Amino acid sequence: MPKGYKEYETKRQEAADGGGGRGIYHVRCLEDKESCRIRFLTDHEDLYWDWFHRKMENGAFAGMELCPRSLGQACAKCQIAKNATDDVIKRANTASMQVLAWVYEYEHFYTEPKEDRKKVELGVATRYMKVVNEPRLWRYSGAHMKSLEPTITRKGTLTDRDYEWIRAGKKGDNKPQYTLEAFGEPAPLTDELKTLLLSLPDLEEVAIGRVTSLSGEKTEGGETYKTVRVVEEEDTPFKDVVPTAAPETGSDFGPEEEPF
Repeated sequence: MPKGYKEYETKRQEAADGGGGRGIYHVRCLEDKESCRIRFLTDHEDLYWDWFHRKMENGAFAGMELCPRSLGQACAKCQIAKNATDDVIKRANTASMQVLAWVYEYEHFYTEPKEDRKKVELGVATRYMKVVNEPRLWRYSGAHMKSLEPTITRKGTLTDRDYEWIRAGKKGDNKPQYTLEAFGEPAPLTDELKTLLLSLPDLEEVAIGRVTSLSGEKTEGGETYKTVRVVEEEDTPFKDVVPTAAPETGSDFGPEEEPF
């Protein structure tokens, strides 16, 4: 059993008791040399990829949404991008490929200290560790598949052991680089992690936007998660597609999501 696995429900009990959901948290390394120890629950053959648009609300980045063309529908944003002569507007409305996977994040390693972080040594590097022990959505630009390819081509799997996901690139850099390094020896997925994976929503459901949150739930076998649907099955997420212009100032991307 992963260290602290049973802390899931303790951390989220208040939300669970109230019947509310918790958001689907992403793997996020925002600073140069920031990293996390993860275990891929989704293997390379089951990675979900598709084309997405940036979603803007009041001029601020508000996440990503699946391009309607992936659902066989017309896309107003793609049409704007096709006809745009302004590079900023074109970029703001152009779809980009994203890849999704479920991972379990054990710890997060920061370069700066805080009260809730423990000083640790990673090789010869000093880092400040925060225990996470929760499932995360690994969601990155298709450009970062190259960071996974050496592991996939040499080992034939992503789920054989724990890995460290390391960022190279200062905060605010729209094109950071990432490295996937083995963290420890090969070991099969534990029964607890297998059970966790079965309880997580299908990646396509997350991509489409039918599932946007999770909530902790106790079961006889331990802790798991249940999905919370926010759109009815028969509803089309993109019935009303509103063209989006680029923000007047600043980056297209906000602190809650880094498409790159």
